[in-house]
Amino acid sequence: MKKWFWLSFADPDKCLGLLVIQAASFPMAVLAANLARLHPGGEVLGVEIPEENMPLIPEEFRNRLLTPEEVILNLQGKKITEFTKEQLEQLGLS
Repeated sequence: MKKWFWLSFADPDKCLGLLVIQAASFPMAVLAANLARLHPGGEVLGVEIPEENMPLIPEEFRNRLLTPEEVILNLQGKKITEFTKEQLEQLGLS
């Protein structure tokens, strides 16, 4: 069964883009991004998106590389520097 994943691509200096893509697992989501030529390079972090949250992501923001600005303006995204230490720990990013 395919699930939705949020992939974030970055190099040490900046975010290279974000992607909402469907796949069976995180490694398969990264592979799908590569095969679709949506992987801009850099390191990849990703999380599974709970199915109940998918209605919050309009279809036009799925299966294409998004800029950080698009995510902030249209999907209520935050920069990593805007999270508290506790929020980062909850996300497993501390």
